[in-house]
Amino acid sequence: MIIDDYEKVKGIDLTINPTLHQRNWTYYYQQYITAFSCLLDVSRLCKNQTNFRYMAFLFLMRHSLELLLKNQLEQNQTGPIKNISKSHNLLQLADLAGEDRIVFERDFNVLKCDSEGDCFRYLTDNNSVQYFTGTIDSFDTCQNFILYNNLHSPDALVKITPLDDNKFIRNELLFYSNEVRNLGIITTHYDATIFELFSQIYSNKVSVNDIYLPLLFLIRHSVELKIKFALMNIGNELSDKSVITSCHSLNKLWNVFTSHIRPAIQNITDNNFKNESLKRYSQAESLKKLMADLDANSFCFRFPVDRKGYLSSFKPTKHILEEVNDLYLKADSFLCFAVGVLFEGGYLTIGDDIIHDLME
Repeated sequence: MIIDDYEKVKGIDLTINPTLHQRNWTYYYQQYITAFSCLLDVSRLCKNQTNFRYMAFLFLMRHSLELLLKNQLEQNQTGPIKNISKSHNLLQLADLAGEDRIVFERDFNVLKCDSEGDCFRYLTDNNSVQYFTGTIDSFDTCQNFILYNNLHSPDALVKITPLDDNKFIRNELLFYSNEVRNLGIITTHYDATIFELFSQIYSNKVSVNDIYLPLLFLIRHSVELKIKFALMNIGNELSDKSVITSCHSLNKLWNVFTSHIRPAIQNITDNNFKNESLKRYSQAESLKKLMADLDANSFCFRFPVDRKGYLSSFKPTKHILEEVNDLYLKADSFLCFAVGVLFEGGYLTIGDDIIHDLME
């Protein structure tokens, strides 16, 4: 759910200059490291502003490192390396870059280097095993990342000031994974991060042209998580729950979601309630369609090439982020509350497993 303060930056100028867009590893790296640096500046204040968005914070750090490694690999070759687009395993990429595997994994242990990187986007793997339990002490990994970035940043594009080492910043970067109990909470991490980045644009601390790619991804992922969490709340009325853990296609997820929601709305007898529900349904569908058209399977906003190594099809238009943000704000309440409201009204059937949890 989008936090209330989002209304304060609702009307900010999000106009993009499309002529600046580049489809290469350096450009995507610069976008993501800039977004991460924006969050890190907030963490430096040591005002408990990181734990409630640490999943997105760590995603941005890990993804920046992945892009930096891939940029290094391509720069050190005579031609483009198409196969580097296929792997998201940081240890494999570090091996190719000539890094000491043991040292690299130790320095970035929090980032789960020997994985495909889903750990900061979802709660569990495809076997429903939770990625993290207990506390996550990210200070050393964060400091090592800053030093590594400053050493390898192409043409010193983005240099980050190392962290002071004191108990305040260490506490700020100590995260409590047991508080992240479901996809809905991860969604709030992403929404809070989106809000913070928009706030920094509003305050002229960063230009929208420097971070529009991570913003588009964060919004797209928030939409994906909200649909998945809504499906989870339908419970065992879902014929195939594997779609929640294994599917990243917004169109496929929406089709499952709407197969339950649309009939429920049609069953509403109060015309005002029905019309309002159809209006909000239409707004959510428009957001889904726009995001799916731009990035069907959560790849175009993160990488300059597709899974086959060819240049990404995504090219921003001047007002695309404004359009996305407008629908994102309008669709939020429906995506978050439609299942609960329709169930309580007696229009939607949810699983016995969910009803049991609600009654406990």
